[in-house]
Amino acid sequence: MRKFVQKPFTFFSSGNRSAMRHESIFGSLGLLLRIGPRFLVARRRVRLFAFILIAMAISQSVAFAQRPELVVQTGHSQVVYAVAFSPDGKKLVTGGFDSTIKFWDVGAGEEIRTLNGPGPVDSIAFSPNGKFLVSGGEDGAIILWNAETGEEVRRFSGHCKNVKSVAFRPPGGEFLATGSEDGKVELWQVNTGERVRTISARSGRIECVAFSPDGKLLSGAGFGVVHRSCCRG
Repeated sequence: MRKFVQKPFTFFSSGNRSAMRHESIFGSLGLLLRIGPRFLVARRRVRLFAFILIAMAISQSVAFAQRPELVVQTGHSQVVYAVAFSPDGKKLVTGGFDSTIKFWDVGAGEEIRTLNGPGPVDSIAFSPNGKFLVSGGEDGAIILWNAETGEEVRRFSGHCKNVKSVAFRPPGGEFLATGSEDGKVELWQVNTGERVRTISARSGRIECVAFSPDGKLLSGAGFGVVHRSCCRG
């Protein structure tokens, strides 16, 4: 049978309270000696963690400082709707709501030339050989420009609403495709300005057109609808 031993219960007098305080102090010192090393280790870990964060911040700042600087072009006075690089990558052309087309030197970041269109410019594209530039804009305006001189070569008439996309047919660029909000894709003979073919879209409007790399397929897309057509000749 297990025996229960009753521990004596002691009432402390004022002297006993003093002794109890001393025992409490020494007990606290002992506790501090026991947990002190752990506390110091924890502080070392905190300092190490802070050092790692500072090192990461410094390295990120150095990396950011070593990044190549981007050139911000600020020539247009209103929204820019279209951009295109020349085939050799040396020129950049931009067109926007201010009815202008601007040529930029990519290396220097400087404006080379400004062309004034009849209205806001929604789309632009270089010919594969880089000699011509075509722009599409509001009210069906399609203009072929000489990319070297900036002179207007001819206009293509057929669309009755904004021309949202233009594309030359590779590899030679003899044909031009245009897509408009009037729901049509038009195919043009570049040298004569003659309309070769008209494709009506089921989506109600065309937002973009593109040729396959070999020029055998033409695609136009609108609101959730993609149209594909064979392109021969």
